[in-house]
Amino acid sequence: RNVVQDQAIINLVYHDGYLYGATSVRGGTGAADREDLSAKLFVYDVENKKKVAEVDLHDYINGLPKQIKMIAGIAADPNIDENGRMWGLVSETLFSWSFDKDTGKVTVKEELSFDKSTCNTSSNRDSMPRPFVFDDVGYMYLAFNNNGGLRKINLNDPKDNVRILQTA
Repeated sequence: RNVVQDQAIINLVYHDGYLYGATSVRGGTGAADREDLSAKLFVYDVENKKKVAEVDLHDYINGLPKQIKMIAGIAADPNIDENGRMWGLVSETLFSWSFDKDTGKVTVKEELSFDKSTCNTSSNRDSMPRPFVFDDVGYMYLAFNNNGGLRKINLNDPKDNVRILQTA
Protein backbone atom coordinates (compact mmCIF):
# COMPACT_ATOMS: atom_id res chain seq x y z
CA ARG A 1 0.00 0.00 0.00
CA ASN A 2 1.21 3.47 -0.93
CA VAL A 3 4.41 2.34 -2.60
CA VAL A 4 4.11 5.78 -4.18
CA GLN A 5 1.99 7.94 -1.89
CA ASP A 6 -1.58 8.55 -3.14
CA GLN A 7 -0.97 6.89 -6.50
CA ALA A 8 -2.14 3.75 -8.28
CA ILE A 9 0.37 1.32 -9.75
CA ILE A 10 -0.62 0.73 -13.38
CA ASN A 11 2.44 -1.03 -14.84
CA LEU A 12 4.90 -3.52 -13.35
CA VAL A 13 7.93 -5.32 -14.76
CA TYR A 14 9.99 -7.81 -12.75
CA HIS A 15 13.70 -8.29 -13.41
CA ASP A 16 16.50 -9.74 -11.31
CA GLY A 17 14.88 -9.29 -7.89
CA TYR A 18 13.34 -5.87 -8.52
CA LEU A 19 9.90 -4.64 -9.51
CA TYR A 20 9.98 -1.67 -11.85
CA GLY A 21 6.75 0.28 -11.77
CA ALA A 22 4.84 3.20 -13.16
CA THR A 23 1.94 5.00 -11.54
CA SER A 24 -1.12 7.09 -12.20
CA VAL A 25 -2.62 9.83 -10.05
CA ARG A 26 -6.02 8.53 -11.18
CA GLY A 27 -6.06 5.97 -8.39
CA GLY A 28 -9.26 6.91 -6.63
CA THR A 29 -7.46 8.83 -3.89
CA GLY A 30 -8.38 12.27 -5.21
CA ALA A 31 -4.76 12.81 -6.25
CA ALA A 32 -5.77 13.57 -9.85
CA ASP A 33 -7.16 16.87 -8.61
CA ARG A 34 -3.85 17.88 -7.01
CA GLU A 35 -1.78 19.83 -9.53
CA ASP A 36 1.33 19.45 -7.34
CA LEU A 37 1.32 15.66 -7.80
CA SER A 38 2.51 13.75 -10.90
CA ALA A 39 2.78 10.10 -11.82
CA LYS A 40 6.14 8.50 -11.02
CA LEU A 41 8.46 5.62 -11.85
CA PHE A 42 9.69 3.49 -8.98
CA VAL A 43 11.96 0.54 -8.22
CA TYR A 44 11.05 -1.92 -5.47
CA ASP A 45 13.46 -4.45 -3.94
CA VAL A 46 11.37 -7.63 -3.62
CA GLU A 47 13.67 -9.49 -1.21
CA ASN A 48 13.99 -6.59 1.23
CA LYS A 49 10.38 -5.47 0.73
CA LYS A 50 11.18 -1.80 0.24
CA LYS A 51 11.10 0.90 -2.40
CA VAL A 52 14.66 1.82 -3.39
CA ALA A 53 13.97 4.57 -5.93
CA GLU A 54 11.20 6.96 -6.95
CA VAL A 55 11.53 9.15 -10.02
CA ASP A 56 9.78 12.31 -11.19
CA LEU A 57 10.15 12.42 -14.97
CA HIS A 58 10.13 16.24 -14.89
CA ASP A 59 13.73 15.95 -13.66
CA TYR A 60 14.76 14.26 -16.93
CA ILE A 61 12.37 15.17 -19.75
CA ASN A 62 11.67 18.74 -20.86
CA GLY A 63 8.24 19.90 -21.98
CA LEU A 64 6.07 17.54 -19.96
CA PRO A 65 2.72 18.83 -18.68
CA LYS A 66 2.82 20.32 -15.18
CA GLN A 67 0.87 17.34 -13.89
CA ILE A 68 1.55 13.93 -15.40
CA LYS A 69 -1.67 12.02 -14.81
CA MET A 70 -0.15 8.67 -15.81
CA ILE A 71 2.88 7.01 -17.26
CA ALA A 72 1.26 5.21 -20.16
CA GLY A 73 3.52 2.19 -20.21
CA ILE A 74 6.80 0.55 -19.28
CA ALA A 75 8.50 -2.56 -20.62
CA ALA A 76 11.81 -4.38 -20.29
CA ASP A 77 14.13 -4.23 -23.27
CA PRO A 78 14.48 -7.72 -24.79
CA ASN A 79 18.24 -7.46 -24.09
CA ILE A 80 17.88 -6.12 -20.55
CA ASP A 81 20.51 -8.51 -19.21
CA GLU A 82 23.05 -6.94 -21.57
CA ASN A 83 22.06 -3.27 -21.47
CA GLY A 84 20.00 -2.90 -18.28
CA ARG A 85 17.48 -0.80 -20.17
CA MET A 86 13.76 -0.42 -19.66
CA TRP A 87 11.41 1.56 -21.91
CA GLY A 88 8.58 3.89 -20.99
CA LEU A 89 6.05 6.24 -22.53
CA VAL A 90 4.76 9.44 -21.00
CA SER A 91 2.69 12.07 -22.76
CA GLU A 92 4.07 11.86 -26.32
CA THR A 93 7.61 10.96 -25.25
CA LEU A 94 9.32 7.59 -25.47
CA PHE A 95 12.13 7.25 -22.93
CA SER A 96 14.63 4.64 -21.83
CA TRP A 97 15.57 4.16 -18.20
CA SER A 98 17.81 2.03 -16.08
CA PHE A 99 18.53 1.32 -12.43
CA ASP A 100 22.04 0.87 -11.05
CA LYS A 101 21.78 -1.56 -8.12
CA ASP A 102 25.19 -0.54 -6.78
CA THR A 103 24.43 3.18 -6.52
CA GLY A 104 20.64 3.02 -6.24
CA LYS A 105 20.37 5.64 -9.00
CA VAL A 106 17.88 5.73 -11.83
CA THR A 107 18.88 7.21 -15.17
CA VAL A 108 16.27 8.40 -17.66
CA LYS A 109 16.98 9.35 -21.27
CA GLU A 110 14.48 11.02 -23.57
CA GLU A 111 14.57 9.02 -26.79
CA LEU A 112 11.80 10.22 -29.08
CA SER A 113 8.89 12.64 -29.08
CA PHE A 114 5.83 11.86 -31.16
CA ASP A 115 3.44 14.41 -32.65
CA LYS A 116 1.28 15.43 -29.71
CA SER A 117 -1.80 15.94 -31.90
CA THR A 118 -1.81 12.25 -32.82
CA CYS A 119 0.03 10.42 -30.03
CA ASN A 120 -0.64 12.26 -26.77
CA THR A 121 -1.13 9.80 -23.91
CA SER A 122 -1.58 12.34 -21.14
CA SER A 123 -4.99 13.81 -21.87
CA ASN A 124 -7.31 10.82 -21.69
CA ARG A 125 -7.38 7.06 -21.51
CA ASP A 126 -8.60 6.71 -25.11
CA SER A 127 -5.24 7.86 -26.46
CA MET A 128 -3.22 5.44 -24.32
CA PRO A 129 -1.07 3.09 -26.41
CA ARG A 130 -1.35 -0.64 -26.43
CA PRO A 131 1.43 -2.53 -24.64
CA PHE A 132 4.93 -2.50 -26.06
CA VAL A 133 5.72 -5.42 -28.35
CA PHE A 134 9.26 -6.40 -29.34
CA ASP A 135 10.46 -8.58 -32.20
CA ASP A 136 13.63 -10.65 -32.32
CA VAL A 137 15.53 -8.37 -34.72
CA GLY A 138 15.63 -5.16 -32.66
CA TYR A 139 12.34 -3.35 -33.17
CA MET A 140 9.64 -2.17 -30.78
CA TYR A 141 6.04 -1.70 -31.88
CA LEU A 142 3.57 0.75 -30.34
CA ALA A 143 -0.07 1.01 -31.38
CA PHE A 144 -1.93 4.15 -30.38
CA ASN A 145 -5.71 4.07 -29.96
CA ASN A 146 -6.16 7.42 -31.68
CA ASN A 147 -4.85 8.40 -35.11
CA GLY A 148 -1.24 7.86 -34.06
CA GLY A 149 -1.49 4.44 -35.67
CA LEU A 150 1.08 1.70 -35.45
CA ARG A 151 4.72 2.70 -34.93
CA LYS A 152 7.86 0.66 -35.60
CA ILE A 153 10.89 1.85 -33.63
CA ASN A 154 14.48 0.74 -34.05
CA LEU A 155 15.75 0.03 -30.51
CA ASN A 156 19.32 0.86 -31.50
CA ASP A 157 18.47 4.29 -32.95
CA PRO A 158 14.94 5.39 -32.02
CA LYS A 159 15.21 9.03 -33.20
CA ASP A 160 16.21 8.30 -36.77
CA ASN A 161 14.27 5.13 -37.42
CA VAL A 162 10.62 5.68 -36.64
CA ARG A 163 8.21 4.67 -39.32
CA ILE A 164 4.41 4.73 -39.43
CA LEU A 165 3.24 1.30 -40.58
CA GLN A 166 -0.45 2.07 -40.33
CA THR A 167 -2.65 5.02 -39.48
CA ALA A 168 -6.14 4.95 -38.09
